[in-house]
Amino acid sequence: MSNVSIKHTDNEGISKKLSVLGPKFNDLIFVRKNVYEFMKEILPKIHTCDVLEIGPRTKDQDNGLSKTLQPYLIYTKEILERQKNTYKTCDLDKNIGANYQFDVNELYDKVGQIFDVIICCEVMEHTPEFWKLPETFYKLLRDKGKLFLTVPFYFMHHDPKPDYWRFTEDGLEYLFAPYFNIRITKLLWQHDDGQRAIHMTLVGTKMEFYNANDKY
Repeated sequence: MSNVSIKHTDNEGISKKLSVLGPKFNDLIFVRKNVYEFMKEILPKIHTCDVLEIGPRTKDQDNGLSKTLQPYLIYTKEILERQKNTYKTCDLDKNIGANYQFDVNELYDKVGQIFDVIICCEVMEHTPEFWKLPETFYKLLRDKGKLFLTVPFYFMHHDPKPDYWRFTEDGLEYLFAPYFNIRITKLLWQHDDGQRAIHMTLVGTKMEFYNANDKY
């Protein structure tokens, strides 16, 4: 059985600053800011590792985005390579120029490469067979390897289409706890009852032994 930790954060400061904007745009900024802060927290800790990023952001991809969003964009490739990591990417979009241009759930069977770190931000909701991802990540990671993942919850239907799924903290725990010791953090909207989770981050450490029957 894995260790599971769930905590809450809020967006009080930025929501006051942006209260004049429409609610959909507010949510977009909150999510992008949360991803940015999550990456700023984890990236400095990754050195001399084999890293796989699923669905990387690129500067070309972000051309034309609102100036309000620009402060919350971060590009992992530059940072991770500067810290002497080996950096590989996986994305179905041919325009991204990823190292592996196919579904991440096919990666282990096609490549078999093992990584120290997997980063997967804002991808899981676009993955048709999302339930396969935890086992895929488990296979791709070395012992005690790290998984860094983000997903929206109470958030608008968005590009890139198709946008299939949303995940509660209970859903993430059910999916990932059999494979990883996990910490889930929820970003809560503070302008209603303070219970609406806009976004979630997950940090997972691969467990030494996986029990296929260890489900809730």
